[in-house]
Amino acid sequence: MRKTLRHVARRAHVWHSFAGPEEYPVKDAALLRHCAEIGRDPAEIERAVQWPRDTADASAEQQADRLAELGVSLFTVGTSGPDYDFTELRRALSWRDRRG
Repeated sequence: MRKTLRHVARRAHVWHSFAGPEEYPVKDAALLRHCAEIGRDPAEIERAVQWPRDTADASAEQQADRLAELGVSLFTVGTSGPDYDFTELRRALSWRDRRG
């Protein structure tokens, strides 16, 4: 049985989901149920995901827009070295700045 979201509901200040826009609502609904069971305000838990990658269906920005509409407020952007490429980071920051 999966217990991660129960632990998040009890103790976390930030929940980092690895779900994309399609799966995220299902996981978030489970977190909301766990919060309700223990009487915790789910707004106390910041929602985070990794910056999306372009897919055949949508650009990273479109996916980020959808995730933000679903309540995600923190995006992480992965980079790797030794020759760091900050292209996706710049793209994410541009998206953030356009959203205001």
